[in-house]
Amino acid sequence: MPASGWRQYEIEQRLHELLASDPPLHTGWPDTLWPVLPDKALSASRAAMSQFAHLNGFVKPSSLNVIEAELLAMVRDHLGVPEDGATTLTVGGTESNFLAVKGALFKARENGGVPGQPNMVIPETAHPSFDKASEELGIDVRRIAVGNEFRADPEAMANQIDENTVLLVASTPNYTHGTLDPVKELAALAQTHDLWFHIDACVGGCLLPALKRVAGESSTTPFDYPGVTSVSADLHKFGFTPTGISTLSVNSSELIRHHSFSIDVASSWPFRPYRRTGFTGSRSGAVLAGAWATLVALGRDGYEQIAQEIVSGADIFAKGLSTIAGFELVAPHESGIIVFTSTDPQCQIERVANVLERDGWPAMLAVSPPRLQFLLSPLPAHYYEEFIEAIRAAANEVRTGVAIDGAELTTYGA
Repeated sequence: MPASGWRQYEIEQRLHELLASDPPLHTGWPDTLWPVLPDKALSASRAAMSQFAHLNGFVKPSSLNVIEAELLAMVRDHLGVPEDGATTLTVGGTESNFLAVKGALFKARENGGVPGQPNMVIPETAHPSFDKASEELGIDVRRIAVGNEFRADPEAMANQIDENTVLLVASTPNYTHGTLDPVKELAALAQTHDLWFHIDACVGGCLLPALKRVAGESSTTPFDYPGVTSVSADLHKFGFTPTGISTLSVNSSELIRHHSFSIDVASSWPFRPYRRTGFTGSRSGAVLAGAWATLVALGRDGYEQIAQEIVSGADIFAKGLSTIAGFELVAPHESGIIVFTSTDPQCQIERVANVLERDGWPAMLAVSPPRLQFLLSPLPAHYYEEFIEAIRAAANEVRTGVAIDGAELTTYGA
């Protein structure tokens, strides 16, 4: 903290300097965590956030109550939440998934509990947030090997369900390889065993409905399958809102009590009754307003245009990648994630990643199998074409035999 406060122009100058040190859009767009925000969404959210920066979503004034109600209605409509279902806003996918695990555990307890140590059965591709929740809540995690195209294997998962299982999980898509788990089959499995079935759609939840519409497919949603209990979907990924907002939707509003908390004055806190739905207390009013502004600015047609641009970008990238000898997609593109690798022993993907990073291109290296991945963005074709040429140049450099260290496997989330 400075001894004397800075003038406004000094603050703005310093912020501009910091932003200038970040990768420019030209090379920095193939992000592994967030797609690039469209200009319309970014402008709308910035304006809304500046007006609501002073407000806290913990005790909401009437303006935020209206914004939250309208935002929830738009989300429920977009995700196909049933009329008797409900949606809770969270600060991110980790909280959304945590609440689903908590709900499954508490519902099992309400029904008499399980005879032994509770467990959840999840694909090996499921997000680490489930392990994090299990550690906090005392639930064993059974990660099950996946099948073809890195999709969850219903039969293998069924073999691991026992009397202590409280939760079954699928991903649409899984973050590791970008493919969709077989929801229909897993929903039927969960229904057979009377289990809470949660779909982690944090990455694809907001994109999939628009992808189906532009493809002319039937507008099925996860909740169309009777065995689906809950779905998590991040607004701050392919909803293109400011960072810090996700959702957990349940098929029945009565399930909200399993991820709510309350105490009264008589039994505990000598102030006044306390109740929260979700885990967090305070929440940024600016983020709520920014998310609302994003959805109303884009509208249904805006999300469909984005979906079409993402499909086009995926096609351009796949065709371009096929022209680089030894390079191929690891899995088909289905919901905003591209994963690719090199099968040429003289052109290891780890070394390609190193050259890309040296030249200013983000390169998220992953294992099993070794690969690079990134989230697609609604950008003009030339951005994808330039990235392909950068990959081609990196591959050619690696093949020259010049000593290039392999990229370091960094820790996700660190």
